[in-house]
Amino acid sequence: MKDESQYTQQFTALIKKITKKHKAHELDAMEPTTQIISAFLQWNATAEQGHTAYNQLMEGLVDNNDLRVCLPFELIEKIGKTYPLADERICRLHETLHEIFRREHGIVIQSLKGKTKKMIKQYLMTLPGITPYVAAQTLLLSFGGHAFVMDDHTLTLFKEEKAVHPQATVVQAEAFAERHVKASDAVAVHVSVKAWADGHKLRLPTTSPLSMVPASAATLAPKTSTRKTTKKKG
Repeated sequence: MKDESQYTQQFTALIKKITKKHKAHELDAMEPTTQIISAFLQWNATAEQGHTAYNQLMEGLVDNNDLRVCLPFELIEKIGKTYPLADERICRLHETLHEIFRREHGIVIQSLKGKTKKMIKQYLMTLPGITPYVAAQTLLLSFGGHAFVMDDHTLTLFKEEKAVHPQATVVQAEAFAERHVKASDAVAVHVSVKAWADGHKLRLPTTSPLSMVPASAATLAPKTSTRKTTKKKG
């Protein structure tokens, strides 16, 4: 991140303040695909919203594969169109789940067993539709990797506190934060920062590198027939 040394002290002080006020608690372990789904629902939303939305999505479904085969517009109806970034969120989730199925020949991620943290991160970051937040949270909580979980909302708050460069992207801010948070503290810091961020009104930029809706948006709504009918003569 540009001019990193100028922000190190303020970042460190902010993290200390956050972790003191918001005590960390243990998180329930999730298998990777479920963690990805959960992270998508918490990305640029609160943890409480994410938990509620997950239960709404899974209502009437058997497993994550059932979720994968649902059409995006059906999933959006389940969580509600007023959910933050509902269309983009579900389109991205839908695209990611289908890529997992293509790579794994199933919905359970088996191919990462025994892989290095670097290889796991590469796998996650190259999933179509993925966001840095989802990849980082999954790497941290499902695979024990070193990560700092950041979304647009959290980044905006850090910028307001002058704890990161005002022009930093999510990816740049994540990398900067990782260098100043020990791996052994990463989960606890994530829990505390999430609680802190959730206590603020949602802040989303009007334009974002992540605002482009993926190709699967074409499946958002059921297709209507464009075939023309002709009347028979006579």
